[in-house]
Amino acid sequence: MDYSVSQVNPPLTTIDGFGNYDLRVNGAFGSDLANSSVLGLYFRDSGDRSTVEGVRGYGWIKESQLAWLRGASEALQGSV
Repeated sequence: MDYSVSQVNPPLTTIDGFGNYDLRVNGAFGSDLANSSVLGLYFRDSGDRSTVEGVRGYGWIKESQLAWLRGASEALQGSV
């Protein structure tokens, strides 16, 4: 897909779901923050549908996704 910023799982990482990624937004061009991340957006894939009988709707976020989210957030905080 042209211009897509997504990927199937981050490289070298095994986590549940296929649409897990973080998107870092840099500061405005020409500003002191132009080459620095000022905002991190995190996207998680909760899965297709619930696998629990009687529970309707999509699945839910798994522990492997939360662990990856923590790591991505800590990496972003460390770069500030």
